[in-house]
Amino acid sequence: MTSSPFIATTVTSATSLLHAYRNAFSHNARNSNIMYPHLLKVAKMERQGAPTDSSQFWIVCCSATKPDNVDFVLSCTDGPLGTYPIFIFSPRCDMNSDFITPRIKLLVETLLQRIDVRRAYSIFAVEPVSRAFANFWRLATGIGYYPEPYYAAMFSYCTRTSRAPRRQNTILDNTTYHLRRAVTTDIPTVTILCNGFASTADPFTQTLEQSAREAEILVNNQQLWVHTIKEGNMSEDIASIVAVTRDADSVAAITKVYTNPKWRARRCAERLVRYVCDQLLETKESVVLYVAHDNNAARKVYDRVGFLGLKKEAYGNVPGVEPWLEIGFDRESVDLGMW
Repeated sequence: MTSSPFIATTVTSATSLLHAYRNAFSHNARNSNIMYPHLLKVAKMERQGAPTDSSQFWIVCCSATKPDNVDFVLSCTDGPLGTYPIFIFSPRCDMNSDFITPRIKLLVETLLQRIDVRRAYSIFAVEPVSRAFANFWRLATGIGYYPEPYYAAMFSYCTRTSRAPRRQNTILDNTTYHLRRAVTTDIPTVTILCNGFASTADPFTQTLEQSAREAEILVNNQQLWVHTIKEGNMSEDIASIVAVTRDADSVAAITKVYTNPKWRARRCAERLVRYVCDQLLETKESVVLYVAHDNNAARKVYDRVGFLGLKKEAYGNVPGVEPWLEIGFDRESVDLGMW
């Protein structure tokens, strides 16, 4: 019997995974950001004595002849609000169908040995990888996927050199604003804004109770910035929020941007995103984010701040800027998580 040219290794300890493959993550800190910060967090908890959680694991795919060279890493992990999608990242930038197909097939076969099929409610990865996984998963399980992806987005990044010069402040008559980290007293208003953001992210909508829990986590972990605004004699309000929930050694990710509809068309989101990037880039090499292909307004905002590859004439045509897809599986056959 011919042996497989690939090896898939399942790892349940974040500490062990980092010991064996840290360079694959740290040397590719931007495109590994979807799982690297969580991996670091779990490893820290393990060092502090937390038991290994067997429901969370990673599958590393390598060539049999080069077991130290990582081709793909798949993660099946949990977040503070629920289970995460299946994430896949690769340090390789030269992937084609011949490279992707056999390795993703092996990852699917290995994953099926570890989980109930209901756990895999969606896959999020670079577009060709996500499509390959969805097709192999459907063949292996009989569970179909939705032709319309849950999320189709461009992955982009901003660096100290790409960051655009600060725009002249927009002067609004009788209006003042302040940019700062959120504090505990902001939680009730942040709850409403988190709920508004989730209402646009079908099927991952939230109850107000779930949004309150998320707001509490974001504020208490100092992962949220706010843009306050005061107009005339009105009470001060929070116009926009920006969350940064995936923070590793050299890269941080903006994971939520939302503006109260009442305060839109005043450049609040741009002003706050720029401010947050300024703060983060004091210590980080890059700030990353995903922006939906059909969200032209957001794409223009991020482009003005300095995120690369988002201009219409060069959309995605920058090294490291690439399309990602979240493909959802038949909700009658899965247990929907939250991220």
